[in-house]
Amino acid sequence: MPVRFIINAHYHGDHIGGNAYFQKQAPVIAHDNVRKRLQTGGPRGNGGSMRFETSPQPLDALPIITYDHVITSHLNGENVRVQYFPPATRMAPPSFSSQSRTSCTWATSS
Repeated sequence: MPVRFIINAHYHGDHIGGNAYFQKQAPVIAHDNVRKRLQTGGPRGNGGSMRFETSPQPLDALPIITYDHVITSHLNGENVRVQYFPPATRMAPPSFSSQSRTSCTWATSS
């Protein structure tokens, strides 16, 4: 089954590291703030003991579809909704819901 969409749950490297590769096959979707963080780079970490600088991501690694609060896709008779519930983190980890089994593969950024 081909990959149809990539959803970046947040900006950590273990989630966005494959964006440029996968974007050749399917659009990358993310919250507005995730795209902003990927464009600018800057400090990352856990807000405490871990802190490091990251570079801006290349253009081909940036999400091409973004959302502010909610985005819903309608595929194969099914509605799949990705929704941001603040203030989980300020970088928008989404909540997923669908009518049936949905496969979610994480590919996001730091």
